[in-house]
Amino acid sequence: MAVSSLIQKAYGIKDYQLILRRGYRQREWHIVARSPANSRVEDVPLMLRSLLAERFHLAFHRETKEMPVYELVVAKGGSRLKEVDPPGGGLGGTRTAEGMVRWNGKTPLATLVRALTSELRMPVIDKTGIQGIFDLDFEYAPPATGNPSNGAPTASLPGPTISDAMEKALGLKLQARKDPVQILVVDRLEETPTAN
Repeated sequence: MAVSSLIQKAYGIKDYQLILRRGYRQREWHIVARSPANSRVEDVPLMLRSLLAERFHLAFHRETKEMPVYELVVAKGGSRLKEVDPPGGGLGGTRTAEGMVRWNGKTPLATLVRALTSELRMPVIDKTGIQGIFDLDFEYAPPATGNPSNGAPTASLPGPTISDAMEKALGLKLQARKDPVQILVVDRLEETPTAN
């Protein structure tokens, strides 16, 4: 597992919230650990924090940094979301033969926001105010890499951007803006962790 993933799991942050020297991000470690029999899933982040402190001698500080974010908002024409009865089945993604990405599933918007954050590698904040479980289905061209100057997501193939596809299918769109975001800055991290 990459040490950056360990830090993210331990402190409940996303990749964009972690400032870590580039060389550390790619380093991976084979970690075998056993938790006590009475431990809960909620205890895992605390155990990872102990592992990072004891073995990697992790030291960090937190900062607030203004950075580009996307807000998920209702488009001008209004929401086209189709509410369904719980339980939802989650959100799945597939690639078409043409290289397009199709997302579909019955899920709350919180799951869509997490998927968008991961896909766009930028924070996405739900500003729709809409609650419920919805039948989502839309297809888009994968996002181009890099941060466009105007903040709008761009497509790497001919086809609709992720924002355009959501606007047409769901009545939702992404708006770019800058917002203060809490980040974790790593001050110290041993290149070779302490042995067992």
